[in-house]
Amino acid sequence: MKVTFKSLIAATAFMMVGASHAAITSVPTGGAYNGAVLTGSQTYSASNLMLGFANVVRKSTIGNVEPAEVTVTTRVNAATNVVSFTSIASKSPLSSFDIDTSTSQLQASSGLGGLSITITLPSIASLGDGFVSLSNLKVDLASKKVYATITGGNGVGTQTNVPLWDATTYLGSTVIAPPQSGNTVTNVQMSGLNFTATARDLIAKSLNLTEMGIAALSAVTDAGTIDTSVTVSAPVVACHVSVKTTQVRKTPVYDNQITVQNLSSNPATGWSVNWTYDTPTLTTNVKNTTLTQKAYKAYTAQPVASNTTLAAGASTTATFRTISLKQTAPVLHDITGSMAGQSCTVSAQ
Repeated sequence: MKVTFKSLIAATAFMMVGASHAAITSVPTGGAYNGAVLTGSQTYSASNLMLGFANVVRKSTIGNVEPAEVTVTTRVNAATNVVSFTSIASKSPLSSFDIDTSTSQLQASSGLGGLSITITLPSIASLGDGFVSLSNLKVDLASKKVYATITGGNGVGTQTNVPLWDATTYLGSTVIAPPQSGNTVTNVQMSGLNFTATARDLIAKSLNLTEMGIAALSAVTDAGTIDTSVTVSAPVVACHVSVKTTQVRKTPVYDNQITVQNLSSNPATGWSVNWTYDTPTLTTNVKNTTLTQKAYKAYTAQPVASNTTLAAGASTTATFRTISLKQTAPVLHDITGSMAGQSCTVSAQ
């Protein structure tokens, strides 16, 4: 028996190495993270270089990909009666947020919808009969890249997660901090957007560009800016944690079940359950959770990738087996639970 316990202790210690490593979690819009509900929007504003390209590709129409809202202003040359674009902006609601759980810093945000360009008649820059849409922009602050779904004509079809732009810099706060009450707004601007070669080729083919059109697109070394606005709201998160322990056939072995319930009307990201045994124990057969321990008495259960975020009204159940090192029933006490940074009610049996 002593050899078995030593082996279990070594195995347990090995499994717990690296448990404190940072992780990136994805929070859906309207979801809760660390005591905050996140919503927001992103706005792409075309630069003068991008406007210049749009004006070279004449006889084009700028539209929107829902649910984004596109705003375009134009002017007419009185002498030539030529219409030119003076501003193009596309505002999209955010769909999700990638957050570094060790620093609570925003790593990336994804939007819904975008803008489109349609060309029906030929010009010096295009042979006509082309269209392209740039939608679902993902602003990756960590890599300073922007990814997009590119949908185009002339055989391009729909290409997802395409590296659209490399950015030179971003400015603004990236820390997601929950307010005590009300809302706070975090703003980040990414600028110096330079088309990747992959994106240029897809856009050129989609719009059926001529050599002059391709040259005009290649000259767009700064396509504009993307302003990301994240609203951080103090939520009302309701949750419940239940712990059930069952002895296995009159042995010093016990099966445990932890259930975490999201009782709120919002998705919630991140949960934790803490407890202490009165005697040293070992844990095995851990499923659906990550366990850490101190002195084989104080334990913490946290989510795995598949149950980090719980939808409104959803629950998750984790199981594990404990072995009492003193051959007596271990008694749980000081049980606490939290979800999205806020305390949960607890019950045990």
